[in-house]
Amino acid sequence: MDINNFLKKCKNGAELLVYLTPSAKHEKITGIVEINNTKAVKISVRARPIDNMANIDLIKFLSYILDIPKSSIEIMSGHSSRLKKIHISY
Repeated sequence: MDINNFLKKCKNGAELLVYLTPSAKHEKITGIVEINNTKAVKISVRARPIDNMANIDLIKFLSYILDIPKSSIEIMSGHSSRLKKIHISY
């Protein structure tokens, strides 16, 4: 699955909706989920949702698969939720 198909252009970059599954065996894109008529990319990370570790792992994983610096990725909303709005700066 190509995550670039789910990037939505916005001011100064792109937005991505992510449904995060923490405490997984492997870090990977597991599919697509539809929540409130909105599609989000479902991503699993190894870290547990303690002390922001799952969010940090998500940023590292997105940085790796998109081949961009971690500093270009910011969680805009959903810090303590599974559904997150991510901003990616160009």
